Amino acid sequence: MGEWPNAIEQAVDNEAIQEVRSDSGIGPIERLANNYTVSTDRLLGFLLDMSYDELQIVTCDAWKQRCGGVPRNSLVIIKPSPAIQASYPNMRPRLILVRITDAIPTPIKQEIQQTIFQIHRLQAPVDPITNEALQWAALKGSILGTYYDDVIDTIDESGNQVPLFKLGFGNDIDSFFSPHFYEVYVPIDEHLSTLINSFVADKLPVKIGQLRYTETIASSVTPDIDVQVSPEDFIKNRTALFGKTRMGKSNTIKVIADIILQSNNNVGQIIFDPSGEYSYFNEQDQTSIYLMHRDRCTRFSLNPRQIKQEQEENVPVPNMLRTNFFQHVQLGHSIITSLFDTLHPRRPGYLEPFFLWNSVDPDEIDTQFPDRGDRTRYCRALSLYYALLNKSGFTAPNNFSIDLNLVVPPN
Repeated sequence: MGEWPNAIEQAVDNEAIQEVRSDSGIGPIERLANNYTVSTDRLLGFLLDMSYDELQIVTCDAWKQRCGGVPRNSLVIIKPSPAIQASYPNMRPRLILVRITDAIPTPIKQEIQQTIFQIHRLQAPVDPITNEALQWAALKGSILGTYYDDVIDTIDESGNQVPLFKLGFGNDIDSFFSPHFYEVYVPIDEHLSTLINSFVADKLPVKIGQLRYTETIASSVTPDIDVQVSPEDFIKNRTALFGKTRMGKSNTIKVIADIILQSNNNVGQIIFDPSGEYSYFNEQDQTSIYLMHRDRCTRFSLNPRQIKQEQEENVPVPNMLRTNFFQHVQLGHSIITSLFDTLHPRRPGYLEPFFLWNSVDPDEIDTQFPDRGDRTRYCRALSLYYALLNKSGFTAPNNFSIDLNLVVPPN
């Protein structure tokens, strides 16, 4: 068996002799992959090792510098070298998406550390060859999935055999070859945006924010990539959000609620908002979810209050959430009955008439009791109910007034 050339020489040689194909005969992934060669400034490195879930990358400072840096959690793409494509012509073009998770030792870490130790100990100048050798490093990444060109049809309207492609994705890899057959690249913003947003491209996507890898942004090269989601993914699936205090859970819920309200889906949401940050104007957002979507929202509060900024825009005060037992007789009676059954194992016999009473709100009395006699008897029972409420400490509101005599028409 002959000696293999090094990875860089092999890639350059294969790219030089690779046949140039027409764009009409290639799919979106092959077209995207053709933009990445070892001679471009997007090259991050090559593989040291690879498995079904993780891989190891060898890189150097010069490559990382040209790529604009490689933060933890950054996304990179793994491209099979032209040698694989030449040896396996039936293999579909593919790109493996990888998330960088950590730095790892190189196979010669101990020798490198010894050299660095001696340099610092002796304060010796570093010659160019040693300086270049010290800049090599290794990274570890987790495999997120594989993008590939999926053939969806091979016959056009005229009966001619013309391949039609769509972007396919699987959240794993189907196989892998020797590590030296792979090249690692940092994708440009436009291509990475195409890849990460491909899942929602045909689902009326909504921008949720921008991709950001780190809290610290000290580099002039930062990704400019919009992240899009489909409202249907939140509507049709169950979503749970967990996190520690001050980790952004509330802001995330704001974004999700805003996304759903921006869509044309007629979906009902109930948001319990103890602190009022979703329903009332807040200084952080200079608005609120309610104010952004007043035409699609209704807000309730146990203690409605008027905010200065809302008052200036004539925003109505939230609806009262508390129940007025004097005005909402039917609801109040059902609440009392339910709470009593919760606190007591059984109902005393002398209270049974109260619990079985068919309560009706005052404005429904005429409709529910068209007969004068029935109406009179109900109004007497209602007056007793009001007396019980008053005896129990429920004070009628100041603006509450009802004349039960007026409910009964005269002879």
